[in-house]
Amino acid sequence: MPSVWSCAKLLILSRGLLLSAQAQTCSNYGTSSASNCLCPPGFNVPSSDCDLPICGWNLYEPGQAAPGGTGGFGNVSAGDCACASGWTGPGCTVCQTSQACSSSLEKYINSTNSLSSPGGLNTSLTCSTTPAVYSASQLSCSVIQATLQALFPGSSTATITRSLNSSLTPGGANTLTSSGLIGGDGQVDMQLWYEGVEQFYCRATQCTQNINAESSSASASGSNGNANGNSSTWNCPKMECQCRTNTLMCGGGSSPSQNLTGAINTLSGPLTIDCFASNTCNFKQSFLVALFGSNGLELSSCSFGECVQQYVIDQALGITSTTSSGNALSGGVIAGLAVVGAILLAIIGVIIWGLMTRRRARREMNAMGDLKASGGVGIEWKNVGYAVKSTHTSWANSLHNFLKGSGGSADRKDEKDGSIESANTPINSSGIKTVLVSSSGSIQPGGFACILGPSGAGKSTLVDILAGKRKEGTVKGHVGFTKADGRAGRVRVGYVDQADILSPTSTVLETLIFAAQLRLPESIPSSVKIERAHTVLSQLHLDHIAHTRIGSSEHRGISGGEARRVSIGIELVSSPDILVLDEPTSGLDSVSASRLVRLLKSLSEGEKGTTIVASIHQPSSALYQAFDQVILLSQGRQLYFGKGGNHPKAFFEKKGKICPGGYNIADYLLEIASSDEGLSSISISQDGLGAIQRDGSGQSSETSMENAHTHEQEQEQEQDENSLSPLTEKNITYPPTSPQTGILLKQNGTGRASRLSANANADTNARNEGENKWWKWPASHCATTFLTQVEILSGREWRNLKRDKTLLIAHLFFSCLVGVFAGGLYYKVGITIAGFQNRIGSLFFLGSLIAFSSLSALYNLVEVRGLFLRERAAEFYSPQAWLLTRVIFDVIPLRLIPTILVAIIVYFMVGLSHDAARFFKFLLIIVEFSMGMTLFNFLLACVFRNGGVAILLSSLCNLFLMTYAGFFVNIGQIPPVLRWLRYFSTLGYTLEALSVNEVGSGLQIVDSLNGVKVEIGATIIMQTLFGFGMDNYYRDVLVLFAFIAGFAILLVLTVVYLLRERR
Repeated sequence: MPSVWSCAKLLILSRGLLLSAQAQTCSNYGTSSASNCLCPPGFNVPSSDCDLPICGWNLYEPGQAAPGGTGGFGNVSAGDCACASGWTGPGCTVCQTSQACSSSLEKYINSTNSLSSPGGLNTSLTCSTTPAVYSASQLSCSVIQATLQALFPGSSTATITRSLNSSLTPGGANTLTSSGLIGGDGQVDMQLWYEGVEQFYCRATQCTQNINAESSSASASGSNGNANGNSSTWNCPKMECQCRTNTLMCGGGSSPSQNLTGAINTLSGPLTIDCFASNTCNFKQSFLVALFGSNGLELSSCSFGECVQQYVIDQALGITSTTSSGNALSGGVIAGLAVVGAILLAIIGVIIWGLMTRRRARREMNAMGDLKASGGVGIEWKNVGYAVKSTHTSWANSLHNFLKGSGGSADRKDEKDGSIESANTPINSSGIKTVLVSSSGSIQPGGFACILGPSGAGKSTLVDILAGKRKEGTVKGHVGFTKADGRAGRVRVGYVDQADILSPTSTVLETLIFAAQLRLPESIPSSVKIERAHTVLSQLHLDHIAHTRIGSSEHRGISGGEARRVSIGIELVSSPDILVLDEPTSGLDSVSASRLVRLLKSLSEGEKGTTIVASIHQPSSALYQAFDQVILLSQGRQLYFGKGGNHPKAFFEKKGKICPGGYNIADYLLEIASSDEGLSSISISQDGLGAIQRDGSGQSSETSMENAHTHEQEQEQEQDENSLSPLTEKNITYPPTSPQTGILLKQNGTGRASRLSANANADTNARNEGENKWWKWPASHCATTFLTQVEILSGREWRNLKRDKTLLIAHLFFSCLVGVFAGGLYYKVGITIAGFQNRIGSLFFLGSLIAFSSLSALYNLVEVRGLFLRERAAEFYSPQAWLLTRVIFDVIPLRLIPTILVAIIVYFMVGLSHDAARFFKFLLIIVEFSMGMTLFNFLLACVFRNGGVAILLSSLCNLFLMTYAGFFVNIGQIPPVLRWLRYFSTLGYTLEALSVNEVGSGLQIVDSLNGVKVEIGATIIMQTLFGFGMDNYYRDVLVLFAFIAGFAILLVLTVVYLLRERR
């Protein structure tokens, strides 16, 4: 042993002589001072280069250099390296008692244990053994980590010096310099020891400290300077480490797996050191966190020691401590709560606005329930024409229609009777096809008129224009209405389509009540509306099926004739002034058709009967004779307008078209309209959409329109003489300037409705065209307020949901079934590498299941699309009210509840994190993803008419989401030219958030590789395999919310602007 000490002294002396001749080089991040080095605690051997640790004694009175150790690094556990009384740790740097501090520092501060300064500060020395640092504190901890112990089974120790403000060291800079210690502020020095030999060392700079109070009060004084268990957190943005070459961990071991040089030398900031009153610390750096888990390198059995004067502690307790509560909310949680709060406030605001609007509308409620009288309104149209652009003239238009599922042609009502494709009207050089040419006519109040013509004659087109329907093509001409009493107001026009589109699960009475509650004004009490529905029910002779469901092709309900009467009843409940019907007898037998026509005839009779216009495809003789007036069309041209009965026969016989005796006049007229030879004998020329020129022979203007100008002058003279309400004309353009229920009759100063001049009409038309830009929000003229619409629609949706439980039961049953299947497939996954793969796989399976199950939302919306278009065109409700109701009664029962069920089953069967907070964070992501996919499928169903095309696109989108989710393909390995698509994968954000939430619970992977036990944090595996970021959970929450908001906005705009009836 003496020879060893002699060699050590000789070595130190030779080093000192060598360094005196050249610049001093210091190890362990020591700094040169004159001819010596100022070293970190534990290496301040007198006249040393900080290369060897001290052996024995204490921090401020160091012993000699430690002897031995492989490679001559010094072994503090070898030889006689006992620490002085009250000191511990490798290098004897950690004080344990205040007396130990006083004994070692006495010669530097020349005082006893207690001194009083002139300022009255308590300068007594104390050894603070808490995690908090006041000037410069040392700690020594055991390193017990399974992965390290598998490679290095011996004893590992870490020593750390945390320097907050070295000037507060007792005795100041003199103490540090005299002891050979390096000073520094906001600095951390760390050494790792294995079997008493230093393996590597690190230094972190620019550090800050937060002291977290773990109890309500702290002692301001005491022999140990104990701040009642305060914990300390050090954050250092910069750090570097250096491996001691040829030590066991740095290449000196027998196995290549023991060489950690590459990993240690690349360690860098930021660094966080958390120390707790439980005598534990966490040394957290990104690589160490990924390798060992969220706590990084865990240190246990820590001894804290800091020699400090009591006044420093007293001042720090009241000045520098920052108390943080364990219940403090993170920024992400606060942001999420703010978003939820904003949504709740918006919902409350909408409800308050709805209540106020409804209250204002009901302020003048008519308690007596008197309904506004209907009828007494006639209709007149002049030079009405319609043209469309041929669907075969533009490949872009054909592609657009194909993508929308229209079969490559425009989805117009006229195609049903062939008026677009079958008409022989020419296509001009611009690709414009004329469908209707300069039709004119007038029907007096209470009139009952029919429109006849073969397929493709333009009957449906004329009916649509008279009813004010939106047309895809260009409409020209004037349509006006007259009131017999000369009063101003809006004309209510009812329209009955050829197809009966009704709610299949509602009864006949419920259907009529639904229409009455929405189409009658808000000021009318609900009891009066219900009574009105019962009145119409009796008027249509539907009392015997009042409680029979409408039915569908799968579930038999009422007959075709009864369905047609229900469709008529829906319009009658609103007391229309004019009722327009498109082929009401099509598909009915002769008896049902006759009953229906007699019913319509009775509606038109009376002092203020409803004016009725109906297109008839091929009426029987009895049906034909019921009509007062007849309009005959052929190939878009009007051949006749005038009185019915035998008048058309007499008119055409004068033109040489003889009707055989006993022949059905209706068939006779259809044969004339279908015969090219017959048309050529009636001289009719066409000039675009201009007026029809006829020869001078024929009937008077009362039976035909060949002298339209003379008839108009005579009518004006008659109206002026008899002071009747003349025609108020309405210029027709595309789109219509007013909805069908908003056609306004204005009054002049004399109390009579005034005729608008042609110039005034043109000016009004131009102004309306300017106002109806595509970006302008469509006006709504619904009879009820938004809240009432939502209330009535919700009642129907709830009733439908109760009666047709198929979809609800299927969703709940299969959600539970698939949840149990998935839970069994991944049941109680382990914490091995394979178990981690299954854990992430269960989350991916759950996300994929939600994506594909949301396809039913698409199909469900496609089913009700036709009903919505009809009811919106009739202005039952606004599109926003319908959309809100669909979301409530589709998303909640059919999406959220089944999704939550399957998520709960999978979560607990798989054995995911048992922390309650992480369970609810898991549910938040699942619900967000389900909402996003549901709205996305709603959007597809609204954009594409063909449900098959929408389902195909949705399936392809799901495949895209799965590809870019990060489970099948590592995102970082995708070529950059395709990698940017990952930002559109909602499933990718969902899987990342779910995985981060699970791994963030401190999940550790414990496995055995080639017989070597491995314990590693799941974070590094997740980042390596999937490329997920540990800090991305709240980012993913906000991104998913942004997708939901984006889909919702697009859905509203699509429903408002695109999902509307176009004919």
